[in-house]
Amino acid sequence: MIAVKAVPAEGTRERRLTGRLHAFEGQFLPFMVIRASWLGGNAVPAYRALRYYFEQPGQRPRLADPGPLG
Repeated sequence: MIAVKAVPAEGTRERRLTGRLHAFEGQFLPFMVIRASWLGGNAVPAYRALRYYFEQPGQRPRLADPGPLG
């Protein structure tokens, strides 16, 4: 499981695909919880992205841009 504090920006839409409001992941808000099973067989890209944005805080606004990150 990966847990990241993720305070939504103004105007952010939130989709709760976990079902009811107080589901497992919902109890951790404002932390975003990602179950390892959701990442499939390879969690490395998710960990690399987390590390990159942790080490490069100036790049975090790019995450709110609707365009591609590449």
